Amino acid sequence: MGYITLYFAASLEIQNEFNILIVSGTGFSTANLLSAKLKSLFNINIVALVPISEVPEILDKHNVDLIVSTSTFNITNIDTHIPCVVVNPLLTQEDILLFRQYIKKIRKKQNRKDENIMKGFAMLGIGKVGWIEKEKPKAGPYDAIVKPIAVAPCTSDIHTVFEGALGGEREDMLLGHEAVGEVVEVGSEVKDFKPGDRVVVPAITPDWRTIESQRGFSQHSGEMLAGWKFSNFKDGVFAEFFHVNDADMNLAHLPDNVSVEAGVMITDMVTTGFHGAELADIKLGDVVAVIGIGPVGLMAIAGAKIQGAGRILGVGSRKALVEAAKFYGATDIVNYKNGPVDEQIMELTNGKGVDKVIIAGAKPDIMKTAVKIVKPGGGIVSNVNYYGEGDIIPIPRIEWGSGMAHKTIIGGLTPGGRDRMERLIDLVIYNRVDPSKLVTHTFHGFDHIEEALIMMKDKQEDLIKPIVFVE
Repeated sequence: MGYITLYFAASLEIQNEFNILIVSGTGFSTANLLSAKLKSLFNINIVALVPISEVPEILDKHNVDLIVSTSTFNITNIDTHIPCVVVNPLLTQEDILLFRQYIKKIRKKQNRKDENIMKGFAMLGIGKVGWIEKEKPKAGPYDAIVKPIAVAPCTSDIHTVFEGALGGEREDMLLGHEAVGEVVEVGSEVKDFKPGDRVVVPAITPDWRTIESQRGFSQHSGEMLAGWKFSNFKDGVFAEFFHVNDADMNLAHLPDNVSVEAGVMITDMVTTGFHGAELADIKLGDVVAVIGIGPVGLMAIAGAKIQGAGRILGVGSRKALVEAAKFYGATDIVNYKNGPVDEQIMELTNGKGVDKVIIAGAKPDIMKTAVKIVKPGGGIVSNVNYYGEGDIIPIPRIEWGSGMAHKTIIGGLTPGGRDRMERLIDLVIYNRVDPSKLVTHTFHGFDHIEEALIMMKDKQEDLIKPIVFVE
């Protein structure tokens, strides 16, 4: 009866791990002789010895990279696509050269396979996250492939993963949409970026060749919220490499005089907070309430100040956030733990309420508070909050004047794209805002992404925003 031997190669010369199957039709002694010769040359260790009849079972159970036989007859009786080589059991010099050539081919194949596989941190399902391997993305003619320099988790990631806010169908989807990175590849039609460029990658990367973009709402290019692609419609930035569509239209160069920390904050926190102020249409001297003074709310305060707000009331409680709110321009702090927010604000404004409200955090019921405290006759409630739960966002009928109070409610996804990023970068360069102050916790190493995400979920007392430097 013939035998086969399954080997595991792990020599310094071979480097990459692979399995070799030796087939011999003349018994154990021939297989053993061949194995001894191979072991002396390539440091191969025997894993198993089974009859030839069990070859199909072995091929089903193990990843075999090369089949070695002492007989052409043995190989022709094996139905497989795996490379096969016939050698003399004594291994002549010609056999050794042939064997080395096959090893070289295997190594090249493995290297090509390894180059196309990357590691990333993913949503595995609602409430489940973990590290997975995926195929490295490819660039189209207008696109770029970027490797992250630094990334940050967002509360949006928390809503998506742990609340299932975007639906449970997002399985094995790489998370993350805040990154500064280095370009590693560009498509043939990309003009303004090249490998090696350090770039700010906006959280919102619209398709600029769409009707929605022409109408001024690039955030919804293709369909509602479709400008938000990362960790929504496609894999995000928590990966060794990620894809950016319309690179010339979406990427922005990171200047040497802007820190990586500031760059990462610009991608989402700054642009979203400032969009809250933009939607509120703040006039000089307006009284503005910002509900939720997390990192987005803090940037809403900074944006309101830049737009000329007079009095700015920040609603929050954690000490680190309160101190930051004052730094960015809040004149008053309303602690929701001290009583109903609407009652406190109406008291602070002598019953008049505020001109504008920016909602940057809290549950859906916060809309009741916002409508109650905003003035009738031109008051605006601006929402940039991501509601991760509930089917209804309630509006109080009486305080909304039964629908006739001229209290406007507007909500929007932040703009993205290159021009938006470059304008915000200028605000940093010319000292209008310093978003690096948002970063309270810094990690070094790709594997810390999970730790940073859980930190964002738990919201410890001294946290504003964590950032992870990948290398």
